Amino acid sequence: MESEYLQDGEDEEEPQPRNENIIEPPSLEEIREIVNNLKNNKSTGGDEITAEMLKHGGEKL
Repeated sequence: MESEYLQDGEDEEEPQPRNENIIEPPSLEEIREIVNNLKNNKSTGGDEITAEMLKHGGEKL
């Protein structure tokens, strides 16, 4: 009869993460499209960065 308990020195295998849960970062083109589609003259969030600042900030932002 096999024991259901681990013997001394035996390690239980931990489940491995699935690769299907990995999300790729957005491409530069996707970011450009999102920024260009932001509405102007809207209130800022907690960072106080306006859509206009992002749109006119250029590649460095």
